[in-house]
Amino acid sequence: MVVLAQLLGAAGEEVGWRGVVQPALETRLRLVPAGALTGLLFGLGHLGGADGFGRFLLFLGSAVLLSWALAFLTAGRGVWVRVLLATGLHWLVNLATLVGFADGDDSAAWAVANVVAAALAALAVRLVLGGSRTRTAQVPHAVRPTPTAPAAPAAPAAPEASQSKDA
Repeated sequence: MVVLAQLLGAAGEEVGWRGVVQPALETRLRLVPAGALTGLLFGLGHLGGADGFGRFLLFLGSAVLLSWALAFLTAGRGVWVRVLLATGLHWLVNLATLVGFADGDDSAAWAVANVVAAALAALAVRLVLGGSRTRTAQVPHAVRPTPTAPAAPAAPAAPEASQSKDA
């Protein structure tokens, strides 16, 4: 039951963060700042859930790291593909911290586990993508194109002058 709840929670959050917020920010910002701002907003949304300011700062750091990983993983993809990929990675990070580290008890160990899990997720995405820039180069909003002026219409061909032979 806990596993399903974690999946549904991750899916609900990622519909908003990766389906709406991240693409909207990418229309105004490059990929890295858009990912960081999405992570900050996500982290601030969990302000009331942390027990103590230090633990909240650790969670905020993990939110930004995970958001960067998700930004690179989902860049240039359709909205529903973004949401599905982000949900999967978010869910795995939640399960890893819940089961593998500190039972989700909101302790300092759990907060550190969040940072470690998010950093490992970011590293894994980086390794999978091979560190290439081709992924971000394909994102229409990651690099703002320089506007170009439309081509001028071709000038009409000059009519041939008729040569009359006056004799």
